[in-house]
Parts: sequence; C-alpha cells; structure tokens
Amino acid sequence: MKLYNRNSKNIAKWWYSLDHNIIFSFIMLLLVGLIMSKSASTNVAEKIGLDALYFYHKHILFVILAILAALFFSLLKPNVILRFSLLLLLLSLMLVVIIIFTEDHTKGAKRWLRIAGLTIQPSEFIKPFFIVINAWFLSRKFIRDDINGYIISTILFLTIIFCLAMQPDIGMSLNFIAVWSIQVFMSGISYFIIIILLGLALIGVILAYFSFGHVKYRIDSFLFSDGAPSYQISKSLKAIDSGGFFGKGIFEGEVKNVLPDSHTDFIFAAMMEEFGLIVTFIILSLYFLIIFRIFIHTKLAKDNFIIILLVGIAVQIAFQIFVNVGVNMNILPTKGTTLPFISYGGSSLLAMGILTGILLSACREQFGRLKNYK
Repeated sequence: MKLYNRNSKNIAKWWYSLDHNIIFSFIMLLLVGLIMSKSASTNVAEKIGLDALYFYHKHILFVILAILAALFFSLLKPNVILRFSLLLLLLSLMLVVIIIFTEDHTKGAKRWLRIAGLTIQPSEFIKPFFIVINAWFLSRKFIRDDINGYIISTILFLTIIFCLAMQPDIGMSLNFIAVWSIQVFMSGISYFIIIILLGLALIGVILAYFSFGHVKYRIDSFLFSDGAPSYQISKSLKAIDSGGFFGKGIFEGEVKNVLPDSHTDFIFAAMMEEFGLIVTFIILSLYFLIIFRIFIHTKLAKDNFIIILLVGIAVQIAFQIFVNVGVNMNILPTKGTTLPFISYGGSSLLAMGILTGILLSACREQFGRLKNYK
C-alpha cells in the first residue's frame, strides 16, 4: 500500500507539473488529424486498391505512438533527454546515410527506409534530437565562455545539411537552417557573424537552385508560371475557396477527392474545404497557444540550455505551419512539409510526439515560477 501511495503521489506530482494548455492543444490537434485523415485518406486508399480505411487505421496507430512518446519524454528530466538525444541523433543520421546509398526513390528523392515492412523517414527524427543537442552545445558559451560549442554546433549542422542535400531534401534543409539560425541568434552571437551566416545560406540556396533539377523546376514554376498554378496547387486553391467561412461540413468535401496528397502535405486545403475559415482559424489558434506558452516559459527560464531549447522547439513548430499553409495557399513553392500533429505520416507524427514530450519536460523546469507568473 505504501508503494502504491508513493507511486500515486509521484504520478500526481508529474501530472500537476505539466503545462496543461500545451497538452490540451496537442490532443485537440491530434483529434483534428484523426478526423481529417478519415475524411481525406479514404478516397486515396481506394484509388490504389486498398481498403478505404487503410490509412485511417494506420493514422490511429501513429497517434497512439505519438502520445506514448510524448508521455515517455515528459517523464524524463532534460539532462536525461540530452543523453537520449545524442544516441538517437547519431542513429538517425546513420540511417539517413544508409538511405543515400539505397535505390528506393520516391518523387525523385531518397528519403524513406523500409525496415521489416515499415517505411520510416529518419530525417524527421533528427529534428527533435538536433534541437536538444544544438541547444546544449550553444549554451556552453555561457558556462565556459569559449567558442568550442559554436564550432561543434556548426560542424553538426553542416553534416546534417550535407546528408539532406545528398537525398536531396531541400525543404528539410531549409527547416534545419531556420531552427539552427534562430538558436544561434538566441545564444548571443554577434550580428557580424549572423550576417555572414545569412550570406552563406543565400549562397546555399543559389547552389541548390543550379545543382538540383527538381528544386529549379519548383522555383521556376512558382516564379514564372504565367499566373497558371500547377494542377495540385489549383485544386488546393479551389478547395480553400469552396470552403468559405463555414465549410461544407465534415466528410462533405468534394475537391479533396481530386487533390493529390490531401491527407498529407495538402491537408490544410482539405480542412478549409470542410471546416471553413472560422473553424480552421480556431484550429490554427491551438498552434498559437502552444507557441505562446513556450514564450512564457522562455521568459521564466533561468537556464540558457532550456531557453535555447524552447526557442528551437517554437521555431520548428512555427516553420512547419508557415511552410505548409504557405504552400497550400500558393504563397511558397511546393515542399513536402507536413502540418504538425494533423497530417498523415508515421515518422512525422512520432517525431512531433517526441518533440512535444521534450517540450513538456523543459516546461516542467519552470513550473514553480509559472504558478507565480502574473
């Protein structure tokens, strides 16, 4: 009985120390994803001869795994997560290198690895663990007052970018550039170095444009399309427009049935068609709530490692939202970027579950101060 009481108290203490606003948003976004997966994926499954609920049933499994991952990492202290992250980052990088030398291409790129019947995208798992490791290296400056952390951070970053360029996965590369740049900025680096880094990033984009045919094609199609968007973009815009303010209703969308990738990269357009502008705005506000809570915890944090970590997580979530919505609305060139917590995709959902668990763990460090925050 004493053991039961002690465990119960520990569980209650853990639960009470979590940021329930973040948990609420996380769960609600996952529920939206379940609804949209059933709505948008049935037609996709039937077109390729699968059971109508094939993708939906897999999505349910992915959501369960994402929740379990979030719970597991939220139980750990940041210093324990740091050790996990180092091991899992190296493992993920090793899998990315293996993919480079495989012959399994999808849409002109080598991003997926098939293991025991499962298809995984290792680069997705680099995201949460890189944010943790990079935050730790950059925070070393405040302890030892040297630049070794910057050097190691830069080497790690360039290694990841090189591996992604070899796949090639330019969209993911831009993701890491955004996260790394903001984390470096938050570490207190000089503006002169920032200008140099931005210049190098611009050179990298130019090199990618001339080195990779599919990148050049997408950028040219976006900038010089004579006002005629591609089939996928035109259907996306039509779905968004047809939803209006109040939408057609859940499962009542029609354009989504002819919109490629409506359950993955273009799920925002499917949401707009069925939910309408008002409900979709409410859904997007859940993301804003998560980012706002991260901002509050960042203000309260005293540990530079936690500050840089939280900022990296916020940038990661915001970047994916911005790119996914921007592509769906033809503001940005098409990229394979999912909408966090909502889009179908096991690797993406599991990686975001891990990231959420890391976020909850980092926020627990500020819980005592948060209670007194006015």
